[in-house]
Amino acid sequence: MKFAANDIAEYASFHAFINAYLREIDAGVWRSKSQFLVLSDFPYELEGDHVIELRLPENQLRIVMDVAYQSTVGRHHFHAVYVCTELCKGSAAKEFSNSWQPADIIYLLIALVREIYQQQNDISITRGDLSDSIRINEVELLSRLLGSYQTMTHFLNQRTGDAALRSLDFINSEQSILYGHWLHPTPKSQQGIAFWQQAVYSPELCGRFKLHYFSVDKSLIKEGSSLAQSTSEIIVSEVSRYDSIALADDQVLIPVHPLQAPNLLLEEWVKNLIAEGRLNYLGEMGGNYTATSSVRTVASEASDWMVKLSIPVKITNSLRTNKRRELEDGMVIERYLKHIGFLANHPQFKVVDDPAYITINHPEDPQLDSGFEVVLRRNLFTEEKGQGICSILTLVQDPIPNADGTAGTSLLNNIILDLAKTESRVLDKVAIDWFDRYWSCAIESILSLYDSYGIALEAHQQNSLLDVSAGYPSSYYYRDNQGFYLSEHFEAELAEVGQELNLTNIFYNDDKIFTAISYYVFVNQLFAVIYRLGADGLIDEDTLVERSRQHLLSLQKTMQGVGKDFITYILSSERLDYKTNLLARVNNIDELQEGMEHAVYSTIVNPLFLMPESEQKKNLIKDEGECRAVYG
Repeated sequence: MKFAANDIAEYASFHAFINAYLREIDAGVWRSKSQFLVLSDFPYELEGDHVIELRLPENQLRIVMDVAYQSTVGRHHFHAVYVCTELCKGSAAKEFSNSWQPADIIYLLIALVREIYQQQNDISITRGDLSDSIRINEVELLSRLLGSYQTMTHFLNQRTGDAALRSLDFINSEQSILYGHWLHPTPKSQQGIAFWQQAVYSPELCGRFKLHYFSVDKSLIKEGSSLAQSTSEIIVSEVSRYDSIALADDQVLIPVHPLQAPNLLLEEWVKNLIAEGRLNYLGEMGGNYTATSSVRTVASEASDWMVKLSIPVKITNSLRTNKRRELEDGMVIERYLKHIGFLANHPQFKVVDDPAYITINHPEDPQLDSGFEVVLRRNLFTEEKGQGICSILTLVQDPIPNADGTAGTSLLNNIILDLAKTESRVLDKVAIDWFDRYWSCAIESILSLYDSYGIALEAHQQNSLLDVSAGYPSSYYYRDNQGFYLSEHFEAELAEVGQELNLTNIFYNDDKIFTAISYYVFVNQLFAVIYRLGADGLIDEDTLVERSRQHLLSLQKTMQGVGKDFITYILSSERLDYKTNLLARVNNIDELQEGMEHAVYSTIVNPLFLMPESEQKKNLIKDEGECRAVYG
């Protein structure tokens, strides 16, 4: 069956939103098909074995979703969605059978958003604290939801059938994420990039562009580098490969993103510095860059450096700007990892380091973000070195249709199929081996680093890269040196090292670290891999969940410290910490703002929970007709 780009985007947008809704708002009522049909003279044929029923009382609407795939750890899939548009009294009553009809997905999404805010409004009225912010937030979420759908449709129209979408080349894979974040209700929301700019600045459309540059009085800048060259020297050297430039001895160059330059030129303090001759806007210069999956980090295959820049764009939840307080973190963590020898002793674990930065001091307060914050990231994936390097987000993305509009296959599925064909082995055995090697170089390395040295990483699927050039994962790359925590248990031990490396104010309580690892490493990263292998029909999710438990128990025996404690925590907790991306959007929270990150957390059922033997015995006899929601 062939589908148009808008149909595919509609399907993907609904699955992104409704799965978030089921996790965070209402898990719905699960029924077997036979049970549902007994209770209701439903006029349509159901393809799946189960349905989920949702009620929207504020909208006088009932929804039935025909379940195509039920996930233990990830997203459910649906064959079709139906709505009852009459006033529905009672549950699944036969008298409403004639009112069922296939859902108009976009209008249904709007109804779901309205339901959330109408319930909020009712609560506010009851409390006597009705606020205009509820309506403002509702309009904001609707804007992002419909904008995400429109943007996804555009990307699919432009890229469906492009052979580069199946490439394992670093840049191609970075630019192939047409559906976006798998756990986000508005995965392609981009506020701040005009439609006509997407062709140039959105990674999905593979545009190429030059950076814009300012020349700046040295007295205004702050820079740092753990390299032989200063940051300003590296920048001049990069530009000089393409353009001849003469700078005064007291001037340096600072690059900014083309989207950020007009924004900065409107700032009064920038205008004043330009008028004083201490800052000059030079326009575009140097070589061509292209966006990686984060949009704000740009790369050139011919350069040894990627450039991480601020952009005035809200992507998913947050405004994507570099924070001044984070500029030195990249240098610190990379130097610390080398100092302790972890990288040398764990060759399968690698870091894409950020060893240099530069910014302009804001004249009102040097501690303020000026918008000129720039980080240089080492480009380990130039030209042929980037072959076979893919983010986990790319590997686990839902299939993109083929050129003829027929169903496609995921990148991870393609890898497993190729390995099985080459090795003449059955798919599930190959999938198990692939998973084990992934676990070894990614999950085991991350937990070992935490156990031995107290370093915890926000290792979600977008900043986690795998080397799959040989099919099986051989190396794991972490590429976010601002996304880490140091355990306070190591503070005294690291005091001397910290004095040398400026390890200050980055020590955290391990309870907070457990929250971060649970979400980023397990819910976001590991569960995405398990979900993809299961959804592709390669191996049952529950098999991989049990294998993960066994890996954790085995690893726990070799650990001595906080890693051992974390494994006890994750196996004994009935619920896991989870970042509520939908509720963050509902309340218009930017979690990257100071103090807001942990305001968007809740919990979900923990599939890794290892029930005590005494409890297992009590649950040996189960009602086979009972079907529970996975999340609640």
